[in-house]
Amino acid sequence: MRFISLLLIFHITAIYSIGQTNLEQAKQYYKDGQYAESEEIWKQYILEGFQNAEIFYHLANCHYQQKEFPQAILYYQKALSINPAFKTASDYLLKAQKLADVEPIKNKKWKIALWFDHLSFLVPSMVWLLLVSIGLSFTLFWSFIKPSRLKAIIFLGLSLISGILLARQEWVKKDLKQAWVVMDNVPARLSPDDGSLSEGQMKAGETVQVLEQIDDWVKVQSGLLGSYWVERNKLSAVK
Repeated sequence: MRFISLLLIFHITAIYSIGQTNLEQAKQYYKDGQYAESEEIWKQYILEGFQNAEIFYHLANCHYQQKEFPQAILYYQKALSINPAFKTASDYLLKAQKLADVEPIKNKKWKIALWFDHLSFLVPSMVWLLLVSIGLSFTLFWSFIKPSRLKAIIFLGLSLISGILLARQEWVKKDLKQAWVVMDNVPARLSPDDGSLSEGQMKAGETVQVLEQIDDWVKVQSGLLGSYWVERNKLSAVK
């Protein structure tokens, strides 16, 4: 039991130490004006599962400083979708919107859902998976090797909660909800075909809500035009 506990502490400490080193490097690059280098580190954090409001905020700042306002808008929105009370991100989002001359839509979400998503991204998925494994191991130990119903229930609960948070994190990662228009004058069509009537045009950098997809066409909710169809290659999703 002591060996397992020490092993768990070692793994978590190692993950934290490596993460802190990279985090400081990313911040230093940003201070030195090396925004592209800083951007790459923040993106790597996201790919490794470290998705939280602060990381999306720092990534957005890198795009903002490089005058890539459409990308900055999306990552500020990502940060705010996890932590709606993030005032600095909200302030910079307004500035980026003004500079990009777009009017993104707001993503409505229940507060309990926002809190749950925020909790699921506090640690990377591999940590949740490790906690599931540890919890199940202790559950088996206290159930069969040294029976203790209370301790077995506690560790089983830990496994279940960690498993739910892991599943939620993976679901959110795969769930394409927002995208941005990558070029100007994109036709907003009434149906998914080139011959359909166009009810307006979308601007580069406009944020849209993805509703559904059929082949090469995506139905989106635009804050300016309403619900329309656009070609998939005219959009870029938040990764």
